[in-house]
Amino acid sequence: MHRNIMKLYYHIRLFTILAAAAGPVPHAAAQFSSGSNESYGPMNIAANTTLVMPPDGIFHCTTISITNAATLNFTKNAKNTPVYLLATGDVTIQGSIDVRGTTGTGGQPGLGGPGGYDGGRSTSAGSPAGWGHGPGGGTSGTGTSVRGGSHRTNALLVTGATYGNPLLLPLTGGSGGGGRTDALVGGGGGGGALLIASNTRIVLSPTGASPEALLLRASGGGDPDGAGGSGGAIRLVAPVVTSNTVATYISFHAGGITQALPEGSGWARIDTLSAGGLALFHINGYSPFNLSGTMGANLIVFPPALPKVEIIEAAGQAVDPDAASPPVIVVPSGGPLTQTVRVRVRNFGGTALLAVVLTPESGARTTVNLDIPNPGPGTNEGTATVTFPLNVPTRIDAWTR
Repeated sequence: MHRNIMKLYYHIRLFTILAAAAGPVPHAAAQFSSGSNESYGPMNIAANTTLVMPPDGIFHCTTISITNAATLNFTKNAKNTPVYLLATGDVTIQGSIDVRGTTGTGGQPGLGGPGGYDGGRSTSAGSPAGWGHGPGGGTSGTGTSVRGGSHRTNALLVTGATYGNPLLLPLTGGSGGGGRTDALVGGGGGGGALLIASNTRIVLSPTGASPEALLLRASGGGDPDGAGGSGGAIRLVAPVVTSNTVATYISFHAGGITQALPEGSGWARIDTLSAGGLALFHINGYSPFNLSGTMGANLIVFPPALPKVEIIEAAGQAVDPDAASPPVIVVPSGGPLTQTVRVRVRNFGGTALLAVVLTPESGARTTVNLDIPNPGPGTNEGTATVTFPLNVPTRIDAWTR
């Protein structure tokens, strides 16, 4: 998923659904399918639980229930996909689903949540620290010059790239913050990405004195003395999405934690035909009441024929496009620093405007633009010429720009 992030579908019309009292499910709702094949059966979370994600990140459930005070976490899979919770029956959430990024420790970077990106490594020896990973990765630096990751919005005082779109198609997590050069403080990991879909309804039922502190969490991690990862992404899809609580809003926590160098906020989206009881919802980012997110009626979980970007060769080495992670290249002493990266695209229906990005463990990121014509069905390829740092493990990504 890390190499398949597209800024697409801006042209798809957003259908505004006004909050209204819950009523009978419209006839059209009977035609909606979350895509679950029910192989997981019922998911009943009654205590704090960590589930190992399947290779594709998809849990095929009949029903989903998370009881009061229970928190559901996940162990990331090899490809670091988002979490997809699909159900043929009702989804009821009273507790929490947590896909937050983590805080770096001992100079090591924080880890992104499922579908999110890691932070940058730090150093106290005066050598360059690492940038955060992801399309909006934060820059490394000293003191307050280090920057958090960006996603839907920019991090504070930084012009880092924003990415994604209101429909959350495709779904992707947050970017990591940069590491500090003058202290052993790694950048925070970006918030993860979570999709919940039901054939019938999703019931959000927060309990307790502070219901806004519960439910769905996709914030970025970060040390108060470092740069945080950006918020992730959360999408709900069902004919009915309702709240049966007296709370007047639902908190999605798709922004980052409050700290000295706040990161950018994430994305939130509800697609439904009946938003019963949801007066509004917000992303809890740097500001506790940072209103954001969109609502619509785009009842599609996995659109067919999404555009795709694949790295198939780097520095003369073949790359498996289905590999668990992007390629990491080390150019040793005596090796040529100037190399090529070959990229394959499909389903763009026009020219794919790409950025081939090199993110070393230590030092600044570099970017080379690559345009690949892909007007019709099928695939096409293009090659970018890039320059690697010497003796530094360097990750290669290809994203749209």
